[in-house]
Amino acid sequence: MVSALRRLLPGSKARDLRIERYASYQDWRDGEARRQSADQRRRAYEVSLLDRGETFDVEGECYICRGPRSLAVDYLYAYPVDGRQTPNWRERLVCPTCGLNNRMRAALHLLKTLVPSADRDASVYLTEQTTPLYEAFARRFPSTVGSEFLGDAFGPGELGPRGLRHEDLTRLSFGDQSFDLVVSFDVLEHVPAYLTAFDEILRVLRPGGTLYFTVPFRVDRGDNLVRARLAADGSLEHLLEPEYHGDPLVEEGCLAFYHYGWQLLDDLRSLGFVDVALTVYWSQWFGYLGRDQLVLTAAKPE
Repeated sequence: MVSALRRLLPGSKARDLRIERYASYQDWRDGEARRQSADQRRRAYEVSLLDRGETFDVEGECYICRGPRSLAVDYLYAYPVDGRQTPNWRERLVCPTCGLNNRMRAALHLLKTLVPSADRDASVYLTEQTTPLYEAFARRFPSTVGSEFLGDAFGPGELGPRGLRHEDLTRLSFGDQSFDLVVSFDVLEHVPAYLTAFDEILRVLRPGGTLYFTVPFRVDRGDNLVRARLAADGSLEHLLEPEYHGDPLVEEGCLAFYHYGWQLLDDLRSLGFVDVALTVYWSQWFGYLGRDQLVLTAAKPE
């Protein structure tokens, strides 16, 4: 197993940030017994919050705002967990000051720990451009380039409405070795030819550069779950009930082609990435609640 870590940030013991890294499905399964008591405590705390009404606050600290906040929660996108309707902690636990939700705040928080080379001068490509998270990245990394997928009417690198940059992850406009860091949050599950996209990301990374990303990931699956695919004639074939995720540019949302499993880590290694790992995290103090909160990292060889 890639080192399983418990990190306590400076201050009281309550200011915890639990971080564990895994390199494979076997690593994950080997750690099940060790995780059990911590997962029970996590779930007990989250259940204790569920009778506070349709909207409520969770007291904590926003890493981005650097101070205590009443983090806002509602039941939009809620789903049952162990028979109880449970908020979508990942998306709907929001700091009212910076507007960033759980996963966005955590992404910036964990970045320095997981990618120590990501300093202010790093050249960053972020696969979004219309979100508060893009604005937060651009403040921290002035060389950040963002983009959105604007459709077939635009060519790679062209500017569309509101000055948005169009990029197709399967044929990026950037030259080889353009970036120190490529960051992508909940995008690559929407790319049918995901291996081509990851190969393009590897191409535009500089030697030693890092891919830092999230996708829907099933820690209990070895293989990837294919929800939909494109046939040879370009027609769309649904293998499971269609699942659409929110898209700031498309009202009906964006179709998810995959829920990934541990196969994804092997896929990345087969393309040439190294130091591939999945990191799970949780923190009561910082409001990083919910099961299976995770990010993935992969590096381009030096």
